[in-house]
Amino acid sequence: MRLSLCLITSLFVKSVVSSPSSSASASVARRDDSLQAAGDPCFDNEKCASGICLDFICRHKDIEARCYIDDECQSSECMRGQCTPLKNGKVCAKDYDCESQFCSDSICSSALGKTCTTSPGNDSYEDCHGYNCSPEGTCVEYSYLDDSCQADWQCRVGQCLQGNCKYPTGTKYSKCSGSNECNDGLICKYVFGEKQCESGTAGEAGADCKHDNHCNKGLECLTAEGSGDTYCGKGQCKVNGSFCLRDSSCCSEKGCILGVCAGAINGAGN
Repeated sequence: MRLSLCLITSLFVKSVVSSPSSSASASVARRDDSLQAAGDPCFDNEKCASGICLDFICRHKDIEARCYIDDECQSSECMRGQCTPLKNGKVCAKDYDCESQFCSDSICSSALGKTCTTSPGNDSYEDCHGYNCSPEGTCVEYSYLDDSCQADWQCRVGQCLQGNCKYPTGTKYSKCSGSNECNDGLICKYVFGEKQCESGTAGEAGADCKHDNHCNKGLECLTAEGSGDTYCGKGQCKVNGSFCLRDSSCCSEKGCILGVCAGAINGAGN
């Protein structure tokens, strides 16, 4: 009985080993194992698992593929664990491969000067890849805030006013010196080092002011260095017992009482 079982097992193993499909699978496995991984040295594309041999090193095939070192990437740059897009002048297969989002004749290129059909002022991925389409049907640079311009379509933001791209007076993001210059619902607010019309309410942090009593409790009317702009901000508050003229000068909740800061501080009780 044992002899018969051994004989059957032996015949089964031989049939599996000699079967064409098993032989082909083994051959494929050996062929896959022989391919070089990304980052390994190579002499031609066929030796790389990715199919890309660049500068004698196997590279990842896809942009944004996971990586550990620069040599793994087709772009030769690995940032935050991902292969970066290709720079201009690099060989590419599609727009997505390129940092410029434009692959022309298999080379990453700038879209500037490219023919386009998009309406002026409306860029598109297919046409200008982030640039502007002029009325003449050519991709051109946008003009940005305060840049010179001749027509509205040239401006990435705002409108072309008096030869420069800017926001119309009184509208959101337009420059101002006081809230009376802003449209209804907007206040003149100190943002990123300058005053502009923004959503908000009078007296809040950043709001335009002339005196401390124009600001909400806990804020003072401060003066910006350099520009001299005044705005509501967090100044150096006074502790209890200090002389004061207004509530906003005190750290306490009750503020200035009879010329002295008094009351609980930071909600610590009365």
